[in-house]
Amino acid sequence: MLAVRRRTELLALAGSALIASAGGVVHAGTTRGSEVDAPAVCAGDCDDSGTVSIDELVTLVKIALGASSASACGSADADGDRRVTIDEIVAAVKNALDGCPTASSEFVDNGDGTVTDTHSGLMWEKKEDGSADLHDSSGSYFWGLCQPSAAAADACLAGAEVTTGCAPCDGPGPTTIWLWLVAVNSERGGSGFAGHSDWRLPSTGELQAIVPAASLGVLGATPADFYWSSETDRGDPSFAYGVNFTDGSIHEAGKPELGYVRAVRQVSPAEPAVWHR
Repeated sequence: MLAVRRRTELLALAGSALIASAGGVVHAGTTRGSEVDAPAVCAGDCDDSGTVSIDELVTLVKIALGASSASACGSADADGDRRVTIDEIVAAVKNALDGCPTASSEFVDNGDGTVTDTHSGLMWEKKEDGSADLHDSSGSYFWGLCQPSAAAADACLAGAEVTTGCAPCDGPGPTTIWLWLVAVNSERGGSGFAGHSDWRLPSTGELQAIVPAASLGVLGATPADFYWSSETDRGDPSFAYGVNFTDGSIHEAGKPELGYVRAVRQVSPAEPAVWHR
């Protein structure tokens, strides 16, 4: 009886949140700077206890409505985009009902050098130590203030949040993350890495979401260092953002600097690795 009552209370709270938030997305209050803390693994688990309580859901709704600061719950912004959405409130309710996922339980190793996150539907490149190829964990690249080939310039224009740095270089240019991405999508005679040619560079939020699993070795060899995202600092477009895999924090670095990189792609519902464990 208590379990039924708790479920009813949680669903009622979710309904209230949906109604109150009908006006749209509410900013969580975290400002984007040189460093932003990583979100927690379990949305709504404010005290990192491994469970989500009714009191924590109330806190989450208050943050979404602007009645409380985002600092009241470190997991309020589940995807790291510095906003609290209706989907994130619903995700917290689901975690309250079903329990928090563990860092590795949502990932499936596909056996072809890729790992699928069944929660987000994203397929990630798996890195290896000493493979001496595009997927070597020690490979680091420049974001680039210009691109060394027309193909790299096109990839940058298609995948970058802000396209400063996407123009072709006047002469020989550095090996950039965009040139690397072109090579990844051209592997296996053009069919692409693991048979897919739609790999892209991740957002900071997507990178933050895999830090806990990466620390457990789920994504292969992963140096605890800076990984580039596709996002540029709009205030100074000679800088781009990335995520420190030591603690999941967001940092910015100059585009002529070196950083690690990991490819990602969205898996369609037709691909069973996403939906079947």
